[in-house]
Amino acid sequence: MRPDGSEHNQSTPDEHPMGAWLRQRLTGPKAKEEWSRLVAANWNQLTATPLGEVVAPQHVQKWIHSHLENDRLSEFVVPIVQRLLPSIIEQLRNDTAPVGRWVPDTAHAAINHMVSRRDLIHEDWIRALFREQVVEVLMADVLYCGIRDFSTVIPRLILNLMPTARFAKLGGAGSLGKKLVEDLEKRLEPEIKAFLKGGTKSALARAADYAVDHRDDDVAIGFRRNVVQFVLSQSPSFHVHAFGPELLEDLGPIVDLVARHVANREETRQLLDQAVEDLNKTWGQVSFGEALENWGMKQEPDLRLWAEATWPSVVKFFHGPVAVAMLDELVCEFLEEHARRS
Repeated sequence: MRPDGSEHNQSTPDEHPMGAWLRQRLTGPKAKEEWSRLVAANWNQLTATPLGEVVAPQHVQKWIHSHLENDRLSEFVVPIVQRLLPSIIEQLRNDTAPVGRWVPDTAHAAINHMVSRRDLIHEDWIRALFREQVVEVLMADVLYCGIRDFSTVIPRLILNLMPTARFAKLGGAGSLGKKLVEDLEKRLEPEIKAFLKGGTKSALARAADYAVDHRDDDVAIGFRRNVVQFVLSQSPSFHVHAFGPELLEDLGPIVDLVARHVANREETRQLLDQAVEDLNKTWGQVSFGEALENWGMKQEPDLRLWAEATWPSVVKFFHGPVAVAMLDELVCEFLEEHARRS
């Protein structure tokens, strides 16, 4: 291959001479310059075309349906998990700098504003959290320790108020009082456990009600901000530390099963078809360029670099056997038509 991306003018054994010339013309230096102009012209034409003509909804729906058949979705998704994800995870595991370095200060302020919105957390999320058994066990332990510690305060307070605490000479009575306190503490132990056995769930329900009623208090909003800041302050390595080879190996079959299940559900097709129809209804008559601007994509791509990047694939295409045969057939048809008209 030449430095400009074209190949030497070598004909295949059965190639028509005019076909070889046409192929060289389409892949030579002059064609490379023309390709850059063609890319720019095509982009300008594309941005002026209604989106419904650029992406015809019926063709998009057929394309989607074709990928929901014969396990194509699974065959597309699973290799990404099996091949690309391990490499990505390995890079993240070696990244020890804070995630927050990718977020500018202005974005930090915007994030804090977002998480400070009222009614951001639905109450069902909070109630679901308080229904978890792990929270119940935690609450039971906290309540048990708190009640037990407090239960020992009252007997000892009573003991300190007894006359024996003030008159040392009544030592026998003091010893008896101490024994009574210890016996009371032992009797309280099973009573506390019996109380918690039926009282923990009701305590959790009250805690959930309180959390729901106060979810937008300053303390709750501060908690949401602190969680976000904690996430940003940690490194990618910290966030993916659990994603070892064993976990990734477990993930592969799960992704495969989910992809097949999603692909086989009629509801999937209906949802995707509706999304395409809604998109076409809203944007179908709007030009592709206007749609891009409305979506916030106002910068025109570097079309020169697009042309540079795609030119090698154009050259390869025209030197492939299918393209060679196509050009030969085109040349023959052209010569036959030229002879007929002459």
